Amino acid sequence: MTDGDVIASDDTKAEHPYGEKIPFLCWLFDSSDKRHVWCMNLVTTLAVLKNGLEYPMSWRFWVKADDSNEKRTKLDLAKEMLADFRKFNKARLWVAMDRWFLCKKFFQWLEDNNFDWVTKAKRNTVLYRLVYDPQRQKETYVKLNPRLLPQEIYPRLRAISKGTVISIPGIYLKVPYETLIRKGKPITRQKFVPVAAIAVTHQKQATEYSLLQEEEAAATFRFVPTD
Repeated sequence: MTDGDVIASDDTKAEHPYGEKIPFLCWLFDSSDKRHVWCMNLVTTLAVLKNGLEYPMSWRFWVKADDSNEKRTKLDLAKEMLADFRKFNKARLWVAMDRWFLCKKFFQWLEDNNFDWVTKAKRNTVLYRLVYDPQRQKETYVKLNPRLLPQEIYPRLRAISKGTVISIPGIYLKVPYETLIRKGKPITRQKFVPVAAIAVTHQKQATEYSLLQEEEAAATFRFVPTD
């Protein structure tokens, strides 16, 4: 992998209803089906190269643990896999991930290890914009809900074709960082970091191709009134 390639990090719940004594199975809530399933939870990494080649890299089982000393989060497993990758590859890569990876400390870890990152914003994610305050006569950071950004740029999105990417300038994210005070005591402070807020339009996926023969496919009917 070389500069600009992508590592996609994800977690997958694979239902396994018949394995009662397998140690890495547990009951988890599946948000897609809105139900609890007896499954194994895999945290995975997938390589996506600029030439279009894709291949799986590594994976870890996430297991529920009753002992607090043995508990490991999915972010811990993702860090472990990325840290193992860094042992033999130092390229500047992107890490693409779902919303559940949205953790500012994890983002800071990625940047400290020479990774760039991209993810979807949650509805409650607080972004900031640097604006000029005429009353205070200086620039200040104001809160911005990410749900308002698509509404703001909708006229531009409507005027262009589908499958287009638009960058929204002047967006910041408040990120914690560790520092020391005068007496040498560690303290956590906040800093505003510029981020590239991206709006993307996409085309609807094509309908699935039916493998049934024409005479075996189910017929559909529609009543059309006539004059």
